Amino acid sequence: MKLFGLFATVAFAAKKDELDQRHEDFKTLLIAKGYTRFADRFDRILNKALDAIPMEHTNVDNCVTLWAPHFEDKTAWDPATATKCEYARKVARSYLRWTENNLCLDNINRKGTGVTHGIETKFNNVIDFMWNSKFCDEER
Repeated sequence: MKLFGLFATVAFAAKKDELDQRHEDFKTLLIAKGYTRFADRFDRILNKALDAIPMEHTNVDNCVTLWAPHFEDKTAWDPATATKCEYARKVARSYLRWTENNLCLDNINRKGTGVTHGIETKFNNVIDFMWNSKFCDEER
């Protein structure tokens, strides 16, 4: 059982690192294309969403109540061919899905309804920010 816990902890950290790397890659892409201000705004809004996650309640051993476990999104996605709009939404939704799969609600007041609503709202703000940008004009 301890071996499984160690494996889960390593997998948890690896997945979070993948998401962080995807975020950095997107930010680098925007800056390389000359969209530094936009990259900074996106980064600021995404970091507000990430700051809303109570990390001390993620990856908890013997957790009884996870937020809403979801299977990983297996749709084909290639950052090289994705539009900036698709890329940004992928970044935000991946972090949200990761949080839903790892946030333990056992020791959070009211079964975490306020916390989960706040997190979901902040990630939706990231997605809405992208939808309202010029990068999503071709997808509307």
